[in-house]
Amino acid sequence: MFRSLKSVIAQLDIRRAQVMVEAIIAEVSSDRAAELGVQWLFDGSGGDNPVGAVNFGSGSSSISGLAQGAARAEAAGAGSTAAALSTIGSGVTIGLGRFSSGTFNFAGLIRALEGDGITNVLSTPNLVTMDNEEAEIFVGQELSIPTGAFANAGGGNSSVNPFTTFERKKVGIRLKVKPQINEGDAIRLDIEQTVDGIAGGAAGAGDIVTSERSIKTSVLVDDGKMLVLGGLIRDDLVETAQKVPLLGDIPLLGALFRYTSVQKVKTNLMVFLRPTILRTKEDSFKLTRSKYNFIRSRQLELGKDGVSLLSNESHPTMPETQEFLELPAPFITRSEQQKPSDNQRDSAKPDSVFIFSDYIF
Repeated sequence: MFRSLKSVIAQLDIRRAQVMVEAIIAEVSSDRAAELGVQWLFDGSGGDNPVGAVNFGSGSSSISGLAQGAARAEAAGAGSTAAALSTIGSGVTIGLGRFSSGTFNFAGLIRALEGDGITNVLSTPNLVTMDNEEAEIFVGQELSIPTGAFANAGGGNSSVNPFTTFERKKVGIRLKVKPQINEGDAIRLDIEQTVDGIAGGAAGAGDIVTSERSIKTSVLVDDGKMLVLGGLIRDDLVETAQKVPLLGDIPLLGALFRYTSVQKVKTNLMVFLRPTILRTKEDSFKLTRSKYNFIRSRQLELGKDGVSLLSNESHPTMPETQEFLELPAPFITRSEQQKPSDNQRDSAKPDSVFIFSDYIF
């Protein structure tokens, strides 16, 4: 019976395998935009107040916004040229016209703008866990998002105390995984991959919009192989045309009464996965050493030129792998220490050597 129990224990008391999961999140997007249009401003009274306008767009892209900004700057004491330059938006803006007292005044604004933006984002979260154990890694930040504004009336002095409420939200990259190693080299993975980010404000200066991309699935992958979890291919085209009725439809001359804007957005997002089984301590050490040396090489590359303006300082660098793994000098194993004889043991001082487990201090 004892031999049977010993055989069962020998099969159960073995080193559990570990799994390293590498996720690759690749996103490539392209954003192109173009604007072209003509706007008009008329003043038939000879004064400063316009009596007619062909106005498109908003803010500094419209002729009304440009005129209002120039009027405010001129009222504050600035010159007309400086006022106009301070309110012109992005792109090419050409103005023409005539303004003088006692005559019919007019102004025309030609605006052209083309923008091209490319985004290339690559994230590689890595996570090591034991077989059949759930693990999670999160890298990000916590935002304070305003949820409302209130004003409380005070006591006897009838004062008003405004305050704003906030909600905290964590955004970043989150990877949650639970691996199960099957017979052979196949691995069953329960995956939750989430990527949060800030998309930009739409309602006002205090507004924060967050974007979220998440994948929750169960897959079967071989050891060291790669598998795509999912992705998104998006192609958006938005064309906007503003024009004066009838006048904007006239061939050729109608371009003087139209404003056109085009925006094209392409997004390619893919998430890939590669698990690696670490069965022995040699596999774990080999993988750890490769990652360790990779980070150390990047630190050495950054520290080639030293610290600017501080010639006596150097960049912090991790020690070499072998130096990091060496035991301190006082630590020696019992196998390396020759066993003392009985006479030496009797003559030794009781407080000269302390023995704990397999180490001698």
